[in-house]
Amino acid sequence: EGHPSNPNLGNARGARESFRTAEGLWERVVRAQPRDPDARFGHAQARMALGDSYLFGARNDSAALYYGQAAATLDSLHAEAPDDAVVAGQLSNAAYRLAAIADSEGRLDDMVGWMQRGLAIDERNAEGLEPGAQADQRLANLVNSRRNVGYALGKVGRLEEALAVQRAAVRLADSLVDLPTAGPVTRSLRAYQYEQLGWRLLELDRLEEADIALSRAVDLAEANRREDPSNASATVAVGTAYEGRGQARIKADRWEEALSDHRRALALLEPQAEAWPSLGFIVSQIHREIGESLGALGRFEEAEAAHRSAFAGAEALLALDTAHVPARKVLAVSHFAYARLQRQRARAGVEPAAACAAARVAEDRARALWTALADAGQVFPGEALIWEDFEQRMPEGVCP
Repeated sequence: EGHPSNPNLGNARGARESFRTAEGLWERVVRAQPRDPDARFGHAQARMALGDSYLFGARNDSAALYYGQAAATLDSLHAEAPDDAVVAGQLSNAAYRLAAIADSEGRLDDMVGWMQRGLAIDERNAEGLEPGAQADQRLANLVNSRRNVGYALGKVGRLEEALAVQRAAVRLADSLVDLPTAGPVTRSLRAYQYEQLGWRLLELDRLEEADIALSRAVDLAEANRREDPSNASATVAVGTAYEGRGQARIKADRWEEALSDHRRALALLEPQAEAWPSLGFIVSQIHREIGESLGALGRFEEAEAAHRSAFAGAEALLALDTAHVPARKVLAVSHFAYARLQRQRARAGVEPAAACAAARVAEDRARALWTALADAGQVFPGEALIWEDFEQRMPEGVCP
């Protein structure tokens, strides 16, 4: 449990004790000088660090307490000195941390509120800046802030608002690459914003626009990777862009192109999954998507193999962590996709009785898994569209 901001601090408990000591010292300083802005800012910083130590130890309640206390102090400092960029930046950081906790606990209205608060601060903090490295960093932070709000709005189903915010993020990211300080990080940021724009458009079934945005993300990510072929992050960015465009092409029934995109994504991401465990559920999802395209093309044996790989990947993640929500969602959707494959087999006259029986079993499993997720408050309004899309694309009139 090394502290992510400084692995040399040792385990999280030791770091927490150091931060608690610092927080206590700053509290004594503030009691002696209650109006001193530097003392109050130092106290807020100590509370932020203490909150971080609890957050990374999965102690959300304690983390939220210290972040909230830090935010209250920073809020008063910001009101006294609204042009102090350092205070504003730390206040937005506190807002985003509180948003992340609300998100993890399913308090979506709170998540949106904190995200929007952070964005408002960052928008104000970026006004009237003179060109330069510090200003450019604030603008890059603003790009991410807009993207974060787009994510939050999309999660609660406010898709048009999410799209508008994401378009603003793309416009700003486009402008940043022309600045003298622009480098690989700025270019990667730009590619990622186009990928996120593609997802927002995909959620709205604006498939042609989604394909254009995701193709732009692919091109930009590929260019970044060519500059630094050994950079694992650049490789992952290309893979996720291909995966997103493949999804857009599945929804548009462009099966051969989708298959090509997803095979490219798999070739890029699967070798990285051992070092990046968070990619595991994405790799499982790509296997399922490959199976979908192969099934639509009538290549049933290959599709069966792809679906087996999808199940194996999700189940391996769940064997390590039975509460792994992304893996549980991938598994539910994989069962539903497998049911569709079996209906496709039945429609093609390939052992129709057995295929229909397998389809019913897979549908029952999918519904049970998805219902359990929904009952636990882990299916969000934006994600409900996933299920609706599968329902609409399920072959009908095939199995009794």
